[in-house]
Amino acid sequence: MNNKDINTICWWIPFRKLRNAIRNILEAYFVELNDTKGAMRSSILNLNNSIKQIENSNSNSNLNLNNSIKQIENSNLNLNNSIGKILLYANLYKDKKKIYYLNTPSYGNLGDQAIALASIDILKEIFCDYEILDFYTGDWSIAKDLMIKMINTDDIIFLPGGGNLGNLYLECEEIIRREIVQLFPDNKIISMPQSITFTDDEEGREQLNISKDVYNANVNLTIMVRGETSYNVSKKYFQNVNTILAPDAVFYWGEKYHQQFKNIERKDVLFVMRNDKEKIMDDTIIEQMKFKCQELGMCYSNIEMNNAIDYIPFYSREERVEIVLKQFASSKLVITDRLHGMIFSFITNTPCIVFKSFDDKIAEARYCIEDVSFIHYDPPMDEIYSLLIKYGNNNETIEYDYSSLSKKILDIYREMFNGVAVK
Repeated sequence: MNNKDINTICWWIPFRKLRNAIRNILEAYFVELNDTKGAMRSSILNLNNSIKQIENSNSNSNLNLNNSIKQIENSNLNLNNSIGKILLYANLYKDKKKIYYLNTPSYGNLGDQAIALASIDILKEIFCDYEILDFYTGDWSIAKDLMIKMINTDDIIFLPGGGNLGNLYLECEEIIRREIVQLFPDNKIISMPQSITFTDDEEGREQLNISKDVYNANVNLTIMVRGETSYNVSKKYFQNVNTILAPDAVFYWGEKYHQQFKNIERKDVLFVMRNDKEKIMDDTIIEQMKFKCQELGMCYSNIEMNNAIDYIPFYSREERVEIVLKQFASSKLVITDRLHGMIFSFITNTPCIVFKSFDDKIAEARYCIEDVSFIHYDPPMDEIYSLLIKYGNNNETIEYDYSSLSKKILDIYREMFNGVAVK
């Protein structure tokens, strides 16, 4: 294995410090050795030694770390493999304070990807002396037994925010969240801001009862929520849980992306509409708005923010989100029925017409930008036509104090995390 091979392996790894540290380890073991298999065995032996103490601390465990290491050896040390990543993290950060950010999205919902990235930015600001270790849903599914061995009781566990606490996304979100909450009763566990939805039917009530039993059994669990409705649900059913009302993490990006796209040229109308189980918008109304654009001589385009079958690897997560943010920033007006369609519009300083969703998450998320004049919530059709004319003919830059809002949001998060570990 040469330097080119090592660079190919390492380029996906997030965070420059971590990437360079892994590259140095690999170079030490591989570049100076001619026999690739021998080099792999040397690396594996080092990793095995680094976790030997953990292995000896729980001899009754069903986990066989030697078998896990052998899997890496047989796969030619594929460091994109979940087990390989966990072993390397254990070696690099064994003596450091750590945050495990578990079950972050690998699927193609760019709103959820943005939540994960913005949450990491917030955590870096507040927990500056911690290493933040980000693990996809797939990492947990593949290597949770190994991860259980690696996580110490003084490590903090964060779970991603979004609109997935409930029975709408049961298999990939709620069941995994319950499992993590059950497996780590002695760790501080904090869920980033969620919208809670348990449907009012037999399945919804059954799943609510299961979640209620699991969450109430963990006194170290904190659930942050994005709106009053979710706050009331959590306080009613999860009485033993620390429930906190907080803004969606992506609002924190206002200062960052407002500056980045400040001088970009704008044109046309961008439609960002749902096509999934949360869609309630009548297609007839959408077509009427598009027809009106044509009538006014305005071009429009469509983008989809959620491709459920799309896999987004670590190394392209930020790039994929920024490509879509640039599309928002390049538009004169966004029309959407998605929460992060509204938030992406706000942080890129783009006028937006946003329609209500099947739940209250859009209406309630607006509380921290109620003073924003260029976000229009669920207007009637005659007002929509007036807004099309207004923004279609407007080339002026909209001014908003993003710096103050980003600072306010960071202060809110810092205060909420006080007592866990703060800057």
